[in-house]
Amino acid sequence: MPIWVLLELSSFGTVADVYRFCAKRWGDRPMLQEHYLLKSAKGVRNACAHSSAIINGFGSASHDAHPASNALTIALRDAGFSKKSKADRMKNPRLQQR
Repeated sequence: MPIWVLLELSSFGTVADVYRFCAKRWGDRPMLQEHYLLKSAKGVRNACAHSSAIINGFGSASHDAHPASNALTIALRDAGFSKKSKADRMKNPRLQQR
C-alpha cells in the first residue's frame, strides 16, 4: 500500500505519529518539533470534527498549562503581541492550541 493511501485512511493522530517516526528516523529536529505542533493541533481538530464546544475553558487560566512552544511564541511576537499579553494568554492551554 502506498504511504499516501495509508495516510488518507488513517486518523489524524496516526498521521502525526508517522511524521514523528520519520523525524526520528532521519534525525530531523525541526521536523520533530513540528510533530509536537501537530499533536497540540489535534485537540482543536478533534473538537471541531466532533462538534464539541471548543470555547469552554477560554476564560480562566489552568494550573496544568505547559509553556508555549518557541514557534508559537515567535509567531505571537511577529504578530505584534506584547510580552505581557503573550504571558497572560499562554497560561490557558485552550489558547495555546492552534
